[in-house]
This record gives sequence, structure tokens and C-alpha cells, in this order.
Amino acid sequence: MSDKFESGDVEFRVSPEDEDYSIRIVEFTELKILNEEAESNGFSAKWQSVDTLESQVLPDSRCILSPVFRNRGGSGSIRYYRCHIWFVSGASRNGCVSLMDVAPGTLYSLREVNDTHELKRVVRVLLGNYPLSRIF
Repeated sequence: MSDKFESGDVEFRVSPEDEDYSIRIVEFTELKILNEEAESNGFSAKWQSVDTLESQVLPDSRCILSPVFRNRGGSGSIRYYRCHIWFVSGASRNGCVSLMDVAPGTLYSLREVNDTHELKRVVRVLLGNYPLSRIF
């Protein structure tokens, strides 16, 4: 990943065995708030603006978010998580995936999917709507 980090930032991969690995559901209104927070914190993985987000993401849809990397500041504390975010395109109605930086407190405030039934639904949605050729 070739991204700019503040001086002293270190990136660590989040693996499924880690306690902070999770699958979160993000409502459309929450997504706009996440983007505004990323902008105000100077995070780089985000939509350019709320207008751009609204033009690319299907309104009133839900997104699936999962952390991929922990980005630690010079003090060693986690500054933000770089997350995969799966969403439905407003234009094509196809599944899309992008990256978004999310502050730790915000990530933990989002609804976590941890029920077996819900996790199966998430897997079905991802496999049915996000062909691997578009993700990788």
C-alpha cells in the first residue's frame, strides 16, 4: 500500500485471529459521518467529499466494513483502522469495494455482525454481489 503516513506511523495487518478483527454494518447516514470524520482527522482513505459519496453509493443502503490494517502513531497507540468497505453503487447497482480510514472509537461504535445467521447473510451478499474479479 503506497500511502502517506504521518511521521512515525506504522501499519500492522489485522488478521482474523486478532480481537479487533470484526465485520461491521454501516448505514448510509453513518457512512457520511464516517467520511466527514476521516476528512476532519486528515485520514487519506475516504471519499473526496460527501457529494462524491452520495453520487457513488446507493442512498439508504447498508455497507459492510472490516478492518484490514491498524495504523499506529508515534506513541504506539492506534490512530485509525484502514478498512475494506463494501457498498452498492448508486449508478450501476453493482457491488463495489473501497478503502476507508476509521478512528478506533468510531469503529467500535458501529454495529458488529457476530451472530452466525447474520454472518452467513454477509457471506452470501459478498459472494453473490462482489465478483472476485472486481475485488482483486
